[in-house]
Amino acid sequence: MKWREIHSPALRGATNMAFDQALLEGVQAGGPPVLRLYRWAPACLSLGRNQSVDDREWLLERLASRGYDLVRRPTGGAAVLHEHEVTYALSVPLGLLGSPRETYQAINEGLVIGLRRLGVPAMTIPPRQRGAGPRRVEVPRWNDPCFQSPAPGEIIVNGLKLVGSAQRREGRTLLQHGSILLRGGQEFVAECLDREGTNGLRSTARMPAGFTTLEEVLGTVPSWDELTTAIGIGLCERFGVAFYDSEPETSEVERIEELTALYESESWTWR
Repeated sequence: MKWREIHSPALRGATNMAFDQALLEGVQAGGPPVLRLYRWAPACLSLGRNQSVDDREWLLERLASRGYDLVRRPTGGAAVLHEHEVTYALSVPLGLLGSPRETYQAINEGLVIGLRRLGVPAMTIPPRQRGAGPRRVEVPRWNDPCFQSPAPGEIIVNGLKLVGSAQRREGRTLLQHGSILLRGGQEFVAECLDREGTNGLRSTARMPAGFTTLEEVLGTVPSWDELTTAIGIGLCERFGVAFYDSEPETSEVERIEELTALYESESWTWR
């Protein structure tokens, strides 16, 4: 089985989210699974689909002070600063890789295989065991950063979170995308989202429980080609598939343009 692989240039936040959504819709329409690897320009803070914002003016002021963009993702989870990272997005038919939770675990296992090719001692946190009590489903508070702490199924190195991922199910199709941190930090997320310091987080302090980056682990940042090749090989090995290089089709480009207007709109951003 062959899946599409698309490498995108660095794009604005709204365009990146529109791109992911358009590819999801393509799989919904019967197209093959598709992997997209991309970056962001300018740097962008993304909010989870259902994450509330209690102090909009403060958030916009902090982002403007650094020239950062803002977007709300179609997926759940909490806030992420997309600056020094590689972002992946994978759209697959629901059930192809198991349940949504099994798909989440399987994709992360593929990423771990790729990261280990680069010399990163990555691993996934074991999933929650059955019979361990009821699972709480929480909507992230407005001042919760994604990289504040790892959760079951996520990728860690030496106990610290390296990759943050989120999912969105639409009909019989699943989108999962996430950030692989290259260097820098996520402390600015806390500054943006926690004006009063109610989480005890400051931009000058490392977030509790912590995160790590490839630069911290390896002492350097692999090149784009090294990273994307390793990620592709890891996912291929995990799923027993082959990727082929692809570009967005004309219909997808048109849909991306339509969806960009949605992801730029105030009605979506402040939903």
